[in-house]
Amino acid sequence: MSLDARLLRHFAGLGLATDAVSLVSHAHGRERRAERGIARLELQGAVKHGRKERAHPGRDGADRWRFKHKGVIYITDESCRHEITSWRLADDAAMRAAPPKPWGGSHFSSHTLLIVDSSGSMRRSDVPGYGSRTEAVYDTLLREFVQPQLELTRGGTVLGTAVVTLIEMGKSAEVLLERAPIDDILMRYFRSRGSSRARSHGNYLPALHKAIEILREDADRQVQLFLVLLSDGAPSDHSEQTCVHGVQVWQEGNNRVKFKGKTALRACVGGQACRLQLKKAVEADCLARIEELGDLLGRDRMNVHTVAFGDPKEDYSVLERIAGALPRGSFQKLGLAAANLRTAFTSLNQSLTTMRTEADGSGGGPRPRA
Repeated sequence: MSLDARLLRHFAGLGLATDAVSLVSHAHGRERRAERGIARLELQGAVKHGRKERAHPGRDGADRWRFKHKGVIYITDESCRHEITSWRLADDAAMRAAPPKPWGGSHFSSHTLLIVDSSGSMRRSDVPGYGSRTEAVYDTLLREFVQPQLELTRGGTVLGTAVVTLIEMGKSAEVLLERAPIDDILMRYFRSRGSSRARSHGNYLPALHKAIEILREDADRQVQLFLVLLSDGAPSDHSEQTCVHGVQVWQEGNNRVKFKGKTALRACVGGQACRLQLKKAVEADCLARIEELGDLLGRDRMNVHTVAFGDPKEDYSVLERIAGALPRGSFQKLGLAAANLRTAFTSLNQSLTTMRTEADGSGGGPRPRA
């Protein structure tokens, strides 16, 4: 009988209490569980009662096992004792609202493009009154940004149509809305996004590239442009990039060597200098994307606002520099207080209102040629 079979027989057959099932936890696994709201006892229950099958091997070719139990997927090493990672099988139990259709008219007066972080850390339940950071962000966007703009339109305070594009920023960029009008359908959609499940990395560059692709179409329109980038951390783009020596220096090594309690990163002759160079290159690329937007659309009309909503100890220097790349920009570091988030979006809402007022009468038609 194999080792894993003997272990499972011991756990299930001898009546070992679930909380006594052996589980060796590691930093990566604990972080993933914290992001996904999975308790240690759920993993122990998966090993004791769940369905077991072979998982894809690790980067070093070592065998791994997958346990499925009560909607949780749990990956272990070949001994079934060491925690690799875990996630919930169902992305969401809640029904999602259908996304709004793009604005059908030929003209609009303002275009707000929102880039919202959907990396795994946005699933953390550390914002009082909310189940996750994602829920707090979308609820605030709904109440302090979308709803006030809809009321302005209904009340006739401003003229013209305001449209919204929404990009979620994970390992890749997902365009969820493109030039959707601010109406009741958009409000319902934003409400549903609060229960979406964030995952993986938060890569800035794919999202900024998509933003350029979309906003490029507005270059010749007489439209006010407003870009908002919200994240709870620094860009992760460097994590899978290769240094000049051909090494993914931000990936964990294959030898399980520990450094300060964590698995050591892959070794390279360039050492830490290669890691720093990759991060600097990502930062430079992010700033170049914003400069490109300014060159394409006009530095005087491209509004860029960045919002840091996460642990105050995180590094938000890239967000701050993005906001400062063009004349009309702002950076706000909020911590994790929902009240600060509301204040930030109230301020952004006021800026958009000013923009829409300035745009009245333009109708979003072609820009005058020089």
